[in-house]
Amino acid sequence: MTGPAPVRRTPRIHDILAGWLVASAVALTALHWKSIFADLGFVAPVLLVTVAVAAAVVISTTIGWSRPASFGLATAVTIIVLGTRYQTSLADLPGDLISSWKALASTGLLIATEPRFVLVPVLVAALGTWLGTEVLVRNRLGAPALLAVLASHATALAYTVSQQQPTWWLVGLLGLLGGLLLALGGLARPGGSEYARGEFSIGPRQMASVGVVAAVLGLVAGGLTVVLTPGAEADDRAAFDLRSHLRRPLDITESATPLARVKAGLVDTEDATVFTITVDGLGPDDSIDLLPVAVLDRYDGTIWSTTARFEVAGASLPAPLQPMPTGTSVSVLVDLTARYPFRFLPQAGRLQTIVEGDLAWDPSTGTTAALDPDANRYRARAAIFTTPALPSALDTAGAVGVTQQRSELTDAQRDVLNRYLAEITSADDDAITQLQAINDDLLSDRFGYNIDAPAGHSLAAITSYLEPGPADAGAPPPRVGFSEHSASAFATLARELGVPSRVVVGYLLPDPLTADRPQVTVSDTMIHAWPEVFLNDVGWVRFDPTNKQNQTLDQPTRAPAVSAAGVEANATDLPDLEEPVLLGDEEPVTDASSLWWLLALALVPVSYVVVVVAAKRLRRARRKARSADGRVVGAWRETQDRLRELGLPARDSLSALDTAEELDLIDLRQVGDPIVTLAPTLDTALYAPHSTTDTEADEAWVSAAAAIKLARQASGPTQRIKAALDPRAVARR
Repeated sequence: MTGPAPVRRTPRIHDILAGWLVASAVALTALHWKSIFADLGFVAPVLLVTVAVAAAVVISTTIGWSRPASFGLATAVTIIVLGTRYQTSLADLPGDLISSWKALASTGLLIATEPRFVLVPVLVAALGTWLGTEVLVRNRLGAPALLAVLASHATALAYTVSQQQPTWWLVGLLGLLGGLLLALGGLARPGGSEYARGEFSIGPRQMASVGVVAAVLGLVAGGLTVVLTPGAEADDRAAFDLRSHLRRPLDITESATPLARVKAGLVDTEDATVFTITVDGLGPDDSIDLLPVAVLDRYDGTIWSTTARFEVAGASLPAPLQPMPTGTSVSVLVDLTARYPFRFLPQAGRLQTIVEGDLAWDPSTGTTAALDPDANRYRARAAIFTTPALPSALDTAGAVGVTQQRSELTDAQRDVLNRYLAEITSADDDAITQLQAINDDLLSDRFGYNIDAPAGHSLAAITSYLEPGPADAGAPPPRVGFSEHSASAFATLARELGVPSRVVVGYLLPDPLTADRPQVTVSDTMIHAWPEVFLNDVGWVRFDPTNKQNQTLDQPTRAPAVSAAGVEANATDLPDLEEPVLLGDEEPVTDASSLWWLLALALVPVSYVVVVVAAKRLRRARRKARSADGRVVGAWRETQDRLRELGLPARDSLSALDTAEELDLIDLRQVGDPIVTLAPTLDTALYAPHSTTDTEADEAWVSAAAAIKLARQASGPTQRIKAALDPRAVARR
């Protein structure tokens, strides 16, 4: 006869404590998520779902619901939380589940707390809480509960590790909670007479052990974090970064450098309107006269182009890696016309928060572009640029995020640059003094301004632009050009002095934006270019060495250079770039983790578990597929395998009745009773001249299943886990 299965009667305080611990440990994932979200709007649903799901599990187990019913209740609670907080539609939920996890990893930082993005943190918290609370409350398994909590944190870190590393106190707190989970899971172990009678008590010694284990684990976890976490200056994150694998670089390329558009705009006889900009929030002393569009930081000696690598912009944009000095925060509205020539977007300062419009963003320079080429408006908040005071001494060593190489000059070109610098500076001057001298000289009457001068900014064109004029009186001066020439010359000379530089293409407003004049209509002829240099502890500093006041009708004597658009520089009609894109001759570089192999390593134990479990199921199926006698023998061998894995007496030398007697001696008579029922049928199958019937074979498997079930219930959780992973039975017949 088989005895009734033990009835679990767990003190309610234990369940409540277990649910609280799991919910608290999983809720700590919010500290990871906050590094990639624009605000804290995700915190409330994450905290709410952890508490609600833990409560749902405690309630369902208390009233005796099954695990599937508990999962259904937790799912309903999660949907209610999402629906209450974000009005999540049930019809959209399946699609959001499929796309949200990738959207969260591929959208630029910082990310809006929209339902499609918040769905991932909420679901991670809900699943981790449900699984951890289930195994801790229902099965008293502390280790699996801790694994569920750690899985939630690992998922959050996969999205956020590129932005932050866990601090020692966070890991210490998680270790403390983990220690409590392990200790709590070990207080009640299934098996023995106390468990069968439903008796359970927690003594002072057990409570002391809980505290010691939790404290030690917390200290060890926090200490290891201090030792293993790289310093703030370390750029390489020694972890798997999901964002580096899923972030999708946008395919925005340029048929011609934006600098080639400068002359086309200046000579536009229609003076067409390209956009209108409105700025709200300027102070009485604030003014904006330069609106940057394209940042060109790569120069190969022929053209200036950009290294920008765009990604989808989030709701808020963090400061670029190479910041500009900024001041007042203002609201900016830009309305583009059909004549606007760029995919880049004009900016009044550095964009901080996107209010309206889908934008792409380059983290290295802060440049933005429209995701949709047909988009004609965006609204944002921005920090306007201020003009910093130049430092008295220049330190260019170790400029953050700035790696530039000098152009390869011919001997004749280098001689021209050196002669020009010798004209206006002394070899003893520091770089700051030399930069200021170059700017002042380019603004002097030694350089004329003429928009009909040949375009082009190659080294040949720049050195020709800087050549001194002929000695003959009345000869045409060579030093005539417009902003393309002066900006390129200044940036090239700065690099020769060892100062990082770049050229910016944008628009120069004749009448600046002010508090009294917050809206300006910008025309094509306002296009302009200027150089910027990077100074440590200051950032990118603007110069504007183009003197539009010193206009001349003279044409320079230099030979025409070939422009980036492939036409002669003295041509007045450059290509009309109605759909310009960014120049990009390099493949996008992703910061793939050097420890990607950890993922493959994690598959090894998973594969082992799958193979062992599958092999055992296959062996059981084959034993059930034999003849009636073979099925009876198979039922007995299945029973022997399971008992042996659980550490119970089941030697091959023992008969079925001998095995039942051995079980009786160790107070497990209820396990031996089904084996006693199985023994006569087994003897018939092994020794009788006639075969057993199919009915007897089916009953043998029923008895075997009952014995195995009771044996598992009488064993501890650790032994059950070891039994499930024991591969020895796979080799038996």
